Amino acid sequence: MYSIRRTDSSSIRRAQIEGKRMNRKRTRFLSALSLVLVLFACGISRAEARPVPLAKAGNVMIERDGPWVRLRVRNPVPGASGDNIYILVPRDIPLPPDLPPGRVIRVPVRTYCNMSTTLIPFLEEMDGLRGLLGQCWRSFVYTRALDATRTADLGPGNSPDPERILSLAPEVVFAYASTPDELETLRRLESFGLSVVLISEFSEIHPLGRVEWIRVFGLLFDRVGAADERYEKIRSSYESLAARASVLPDKPGVLVNDSFNGVWHVPGGMSWPAILIRDAGGEYLLDRSERTWSAPVDFETVAAASANARFWLNPGAWTSLDDGILQDSRYGDFRPFREDRVFNNNARTTESGGSDFHESGTLRPDLILADLISILHPELLPGHRLYYYRKLDWKGGPR
Repeated sequence: MYSIRRTDSSSIRRAQIEGKRMNRKRTRFLSALSLVLVLFACGISRAEARPVPLAKAGNVMIERDGPWVRLRVRNPVPGASGDNIYILVPRDIPLPPDLPPGRVIRVPVRTYCNMSTTLIPFLEEMDGLRGLLGQCWRSFVYTRALDATRTADLGPGNSPDPERILSLAPEVVFAYASTPDELETLRRLESFGLSVVLISEFSEIHPLGRVEWIRVFGLLFDRVGAADERYEKIRSSYESLAARASVLPDKPGVLVNDSFNGVWHVPGGMSWPAILIRDAGGEYLLDRSERTWSAPVDFETVAAASANARFWLNPGAWTSLDDGILQDSRYGDFRPFREDRVFNNNARTTESGGSDFHESGTLRPDLILADLISILHPELLPGHRLYYYRKLDWKGGPR
């Protein structure tokens, strides 16, 4: 029926010893394997989400994680909470299943609408405006490159028509927001299913910080190398000019802007306009604080500062000294006005009011700096011809 197989005790002991030996080997192997996996995982963790160092831009963070990139755009609207996160994924690969939270943008971007004229130079550099379907404030765009396109006019950037944008079916809408109302406009566009990418280059403190946003557009249009090269060229040009002006002992005092609706708004002492003046070898008189934003001052404060000013820059929409006197006859008592040292940044404008200073100047602060050095210290750049600026004179000639 059934037979019982007999085994001697020595065979049993040998089997037990061999089993223990195999268990020890298995334990050592599993421990080593666990260590390898931990080290490998740590290596992967270090390789993932590698931050891309930025020199001057402070309102965007770039992190690489394998084939995709995470953009974290800080919200520039005062009082608004939360950053805006975008995950850039190459369009030629399947969508990874383990992406972190954020709005997915397939790159390179092929079609887009644009709500800000200050972004035009970035789009022109990286895409040649080929994919631009619609542009807000189109009549205010300075570059003539737009004339050769069929770009739709989307109206004001602070209140675009969502239905009009939807009819164009862009992959992305490049937008800005500096007030709660403008931020609400963007959220409304997103509620229609549009992929809105917030660009806040305008809130950067340093002029080169604004330029460095070209690296963001390099990622969006898969032209990283070209973007890095362009940034480095502009940075080198700017810093070379600033270095030449920094050794000058004479720092002439400078006034900026003019009164608007009875209020004189002046840039903060650490804003990009103030930095440009200092880098050009001037002394910015109207604000010595650490503020990076503009603030109102009264006429008496400006009038007192004018006694120490040798130059006056950016007086609104003036095209002549006559415009200043018509606005406020008291300007005639300001020292820069009496000495004919008033310069405005409206040498390149359109009939509708578009300004290249606020368009291409966003990407070319080195050209702005060259203008300012030529104004404040003409001996330093004797062959320079003003590009964005012009000297204001009396319409009927000198008085």
